[in-house]
Amino acid sequence: RVGRSFFRADRCIYAEIADGQCRILRDAVGADQPPSAGMYDLADMPLFAAMLEAGEPFMVENTSTTQWLDENLRQACAQLQMAALLDVPVIKNGETVGLLCVAQSIPRSWTALEVELAQEIAERTWAAVERAKTEQALRESEERFRNLVESYAQAVWETDAAGLIVQDSPSWRAYTGQTEAEWLSEGWVSGIHPEDQAYAARQWQEAQAAERNVNAELRLRCADGGYCWTNVRATPIRDAQGSIRKWAGMNIDIHDRKKAEQAQRRSEERLRVAIDAADLGTWDWNLATNELRWNARHYAQLGLEPGPEPLTLDDFARRLHPADRAMVLHRLQAAVQDNQLFEAEYRIVTPQEELRWMSSHGQAVDTTPDGRVQRMSGVMLDVTERKHTEQHLQALASSLERQVQQRTLALRDSRDLLQSVYDTTLVGMAVLHAMRNEDTGAIEDFTFVSVNKELARMSGRPDLVGRSYTLEFPGMVVNGMFALMVKAVETGETQQSESLYSTNNASRWLASMHVKLDGGVVSTVLDITERKLAEQELLKSLRILEQSEQVAELGSWVYELATGELRWSAGMYRLFHLPPGTPVLPLIYLDYVVAADRPAAERVVRALTSAPADLEETLRLRVGNEERTLRLKAVLVRDEDGQPVRLLGVDLDMSQVQRLEADNLRLRLRQQRALFEAVQEAQEEERRRMSESLHNGIGQLLYATKLQLDCLPATLALAPGREAARLLSEAIQQTRALSHELTPAILEEFGLKATLQSVCRSLNTPALRWRCHLELDDEPLLPLSLQLAVYRLAQELAQNVLKHSHATEATLEVEMLPAWVVLRIEDNGQGFDPSRTSDGLGLRTLHSRVALLGGSV
Repeated sequence: RVGRSFFRADRCIYAEIADGQCRILRDAVGADQPPSAGMYDLADMPLFAAMLEAGEPFMVENTSTTQWLDENLRQACAQLQMAALLDVPVIKNGETVGLLCVAQSIPRSWTALEVELAQEIAERTWAAVERAKTEQALRESEERFRNLVESYAQAVWETDAAGLIVQDSPSWRAYTGQTEAEWLSEGWVSGIHPEDQAYAARQWQEAQAAERNVNAELRLRCADGGYCWTNVRATPIRDAQGSIRKWAGMNIDIHDRKKAEQAQRRSEERLRVAIDAADLGTWDWNLATNELRWNARHYAQLGLEPGPEPLTLDDFARRLHPADRAMVLHRLQAAVQDNQLFEAEYRIVTPQEELRWMSSHGQAVDTTPDGRVQRMSGVMLDVTERKHTEQHLQALASSLERQVQQRTLALRDSRDLLQSVYDTTLVGMAVLHAMRNEDTGAIEDFTFVSVNKELARMSGRPDLVGRSYTLEFPGMVVNGMFALMVKAVETGETQQSESLYSTNNASRWLASMHVKLDGGVVSTVLDITERKLAEQELLKSLRILEQSEQVAELGSWVYELATGELRWSAGMYRLFHLPPGTPVLPLIYLDYVVAADRPAAERVVRALTSAPADLEETLRLRVGNEERTLRLKAVLVRDEDGQPVRLLGVDLDMSQVQRLEADNLRLRLRQQRALFEAVQEAQEEERRRMSESLHNGIGQLLYATKLQLDCLPATLALAPGREAARLLSEAIQQTRALSHELTPAILEEFGLKATLQSVCRSLNTPALRWRCHLELDDEPLLPLSLQLAVYRLAQELAQNVLKHSHATEATLEVEMLPAWVVLRIEDNGQGFDPSRTSDGLGLRTLHSRVALLGGSV
C-alpha cells in the first residue's frame, strides 16, 4: 500500500514464485480495480517465465501494444485493468523466489529512480514475508510443542534455582488435588506416597548437587485420593553465563504401565505354573556358545537323565528321527536367520528305542542391535497320543469327505426346500427396507421387499411389494409393532411381541418377531387368536384350580431350574400359614419339617436344587401349633432338546386323611379283636363241651369198667386181667389230663403265669428239660381273652417241640412290653428252614391267630 501510494499507481502486487507457480500474497489495489489474488501457472506464460529467470526488472509502458507479453498474460492484464507494468523479480541463491509488480490502469513510462525504488521495496517485502513466515512457523512449532507436552504430561511446573516452588501450576493442582498454599515451596513432598518420600527427596537433592536432569518413578497422590505411579522429569534452565536460573519439570502418568509390569510379572509366574501343569519341556539355546539347556521334563521327554553340563544342538539332533532331522534343523536355522517363530512337529527316538511325537515352538528372546538372533527359547510338548488320534481321524477323512459331498447336495436340496417352506409356511413372513429421514436419519417408514404367500393370504394383499408399511397397516403403528421394528433395526437386537390388531372387520391376536437384516428387517407374523382364547380359558381354569386347592387343602408350585425361582400358588401359602407373595426358597421344607422326617426333606431340597428329578415324598411339618402331613409329588419338565427346565409339583395335606385312616384302622382292629374273641370263645366252648364229655361220659364209663374188673373173683385176676386194669387206669388218667387241658381251670383261678408254668412242668421229662422265663408280675392284668390266646399259642408251640424237634432242652419266654406281649419258644433240636418248608395246617393256624390279634410272627 505504501509502494502504491509512492508510485501513485493503481495497483502494487507481491507474489511468491515456487514450483512453476506464481501465487499472489499481497495486492494493494484501488477501490474500483478488480482483485488479482490467486495462483497463476507460469507454464502458460513462457515469455514471462523467461523474463523472471533472467532476474532483471522489466517495464511495460502499454500492455496492449507490447510484444514482450504472452497472450495469456496480456488477457489477464486486460481483465485486471493493468495497462502499464513494472515487474521486479527477487533472486535468492540463483533462483527467482518473488515478484514485485507495480501497475497502472493507463499507459505509463517508468523512470530509473522508480525502478531502483521498486527493487528496494521488492527486497524489503521479501524479507518481511520471510520473517512473517518464520514467525508463523515458530508459533506453530511452539503450539505443537505445547500440545505435545500437555498431551504427554499430566502436570507441568517450574522451581527457582534452589528447587523451591515459587509459581503456581494449575495442572499440578488439578492432578494432585493440592491447593496452591499446599503446593508452594516444598509442599509437593506431602503429595508423595510415604514410602517414596525419602527416595524422591534423595533424587532431587542429588540432581541439584550434580546439576543434572531428574528422571524418577514414584507414587503420587491423585485428586481422587488414591496413589498413582508417575514419572517425574526435570531439567535445569541456565542463563547466558551457564548458571541455573530455574528448573522446569513435568509429571507423566505411568500408572497403567506399572500395572502392566505387575501384570506381566504375575503372568510370568502363571506361565511357569502353567508350564509345570501342562507338563511342557522348555529349552534355551545360546547361539554364541551353542549351549542348549533343558528343564527336567524336557530330559524326561527324550528319555534322558538330567546332567550338570549344558548340551549342544548336536545332542538334540542325535535324538531326532532320521526322516525328520533335516526338516527340523532347516526350520530352526530359518527361524534364526529371519528372526521368526520356530514351529515344528517331529519324531524323536529315545535311548530306550521308543518312538515319540513332539511339538516344539520357540522364538528369539535376545538379538543384537543389527537384528541378529543371539538366544532362542521355547517349549516342547509330547503329542504322541494326539498323533495317534490324528491317524485315527485320518482314517475317517475319506468317509467325512463323502459325507461333505452328500451334505453339499443336501444343502442344495435344503435351499430349494427353504424356498418352498418360505412359500408354504403357516407363518407370515416379510422382508422390509427401512426408510430414513434425510435430515435426521430417523426411520420414518418401511417398504416391502418380499412377502411370502401366507402373509399375502393373512392380509388379503398379494400386491404389498414396494408399498409403504405404515400406509397399508396403520393399525400396526397404534399397537406398537412399528416401534419394535424400528428398535430391531437401530439396536440389532431381536424384538418379539404379542399384540391385538383390530380392523373394521375383526380383531386378531398376532405374535410377531423382528430381526435386523442389513438396512432393514425380517418380520414374521403368526395368528395366535386361538391360543389367546385358550389362554383365557386356561386363566378361568386356574381360578377354578385355586378354588379347588382351597377345598382339597392342596397347593401347587413351579421351580425354575435356570433362575432358582420357586413360585407358590395361594394354596401353598395357606398350607404354611404364610402371607401370599412371601418370597420362598426350597430350604423352607427344612425349616418346617419335624426332626424324624428331616432326611426326606433333604431329599426334596436336593431334587430341587442339585439333582433335578421326578419327586414323590411324604413329610410331616410343624406349622404353628399343629403337625401336618404333606404328600409331595413333582414332575421334571424338559425342553425340546431334552434339557431339564423346571419342576411342577403339588403338596397335598394328608393330615385329615391320615386321621381318618387311623380311625379306620382302630375300627378294623376292634373288629378283628371281636372276631378273634368270638372264634376263641367258640373254640373254648367246644373244648369245655368235649372236656365235659370226656370227664362225665368216657371218663365215668372207664371208671365204671374198672370197678367191675375190681369186683371179679381173685381166681380170675390173671395176668390179662391185671393188664386190662392197668390200661384202664392209664386211660382214666389221660382222659382226666385231656379234660383239664381242654378246660384250663388254673388260668381263671391262678392267672397266666401259673398256667404257663404248669405247661412247662407237665411237659418236663428227663429226655426234654423245660425252662420258663416269665416277666408278667409288674405289668397290668391282661384281658382274659388275650391270656387264653397266649396260653393256647404256648401250649401248641410246646407240643410241636415235643413231637417234632427231637430236642433235649427247650425254653418258654413270655415278656410284657408297653402295648405288646412277646412269646418266644426256643429249643436245641433239629429245627427247620422256613424258606424250604411249606406252611402246614399248624403254621397257617398260628399265623392266622397272631394276625387276628394284630401281632406278627
